[in-house]
Amino acid sequence: MWGRLEHDVDLSWKDYQNYYTTRNMGLLALGIGLAAPIANTSADQSIRAWYQKQVRGETTDEFAQVINYAGQAWIALPLCLETAGLMGKAGADYANDSAWMEWSNRSLRSIAVGAPPMLLLYAVLGSSRPDRENSHWHPFQDTHGVSGHTFMGAVPFLTAADMVENPVLKSLLVAGSMLTGWSRLDLDRHYFSQIGLGWWMAYLAVRRVDQTQADQKYTLLPTCGEGPGVGVLIRY
Repeated sequence: MWGRLEHDVDLSWKDYQNYYTTRNMGLLALGIGLAAPIANTSADQSIRAWYQKQVRGETTDEFAQVINYAGQAWIALPLCLETAGLMGKAGADYANDSAWMEWSNRSLRSIAVGAPPMLLLYAVLGSSRPDRENSHWHPFQDTHGVSGHTFMGAVPFLTAADMVENPVLKSLLVAGSMLTGWSRLDLDRHYFSQIGLGWWMAYLAVRRVDQTQADQKYTLLPTCGEGPGVGVLIRY
């Protein structure tokens, strides 16, 4: 178990190295920059007023409640699968099985690398919920600058989307990644800018984990056939 956990820690360390690059920080800054004019003008209020008056109803509320709870409860599945993998209930290379075990491992790593900066922006932006105040950024005055529910709910879908090649299925999974964010808008728990930023941060975290995963396709291994040597393990 400790050997497998050490491997997970090594992968997470590489995730962090890929996340905190100039390019990725630039992409994060781009997301913050796009959210700023929506949050700090009347745009968020206008979007909220239009949706609550023109779209929201009993049917949308019922569906949004289900999506909202599912977006919080889904974490139980990857936690259980990862625990099983660490305890030896899966092959040694389970984090690269291109199936459920890899999906769970990558999802948890995406949360691990994306949650700290998201939590930081919670406080730094200082925005409020719709039922409390407007969406304007007041640093350190409140803790709702980013939608954490949207972030968590988007990760499993975006991770799955990165693992499939079929363009139709990929598009459906990307669309599914926006469901939790929509539920937060419908239930009037977050402004549009907060939802958009939560989704964007999930996307960046998942992409950096995918980058780490791509680097694992080629691994040098020692060989000992007729004599000592070096082999290349190629995963595909």
